[in-house]
Amino acid sequence: YKFEITVGMPPGADGARSREDDDGTKDIVLRASSEFQGVLLGLRQGSLVEFSTILEGRLGSKWPVFELKAISCLNCLAQLAPARRHVKAEHDWRSTVHGATKFAFDFFFFPFLSAA
Repeated sequence: YKFEITVGMPPGADGARSREDDDGTKDIVLRASSEFQGVLLGLRQGSLVEFSTILEGRLGSKWPVFELKAISCLNCLAQLAPARRHVKAEHDWRSTVHGATKFAFDFFFFPFLSAA
């Protein structure tokens, strides 16, 4: 699944909302993969979240789109299990290719040479 959620700023410290606070152009769109399914389905309107992202859409566009990298719910009743903060698993292709190349080199040339 792919998820897309719209996030806005919470009201000010005094709790009053102005006309600017209801402006939809100040909201941002977060796109998330299925790794965040459990967390996102547990959110409700008004949930306070902390997140980190990478800009996915065009820089300077009216409605920027961000790819979600980590999220934590600050006021959810059922805390996230097993950890409060859910982080997207990143695949490190460079180290995987390096390890495979090293293995192949050592497999064929072990008696004579070894890769460090």
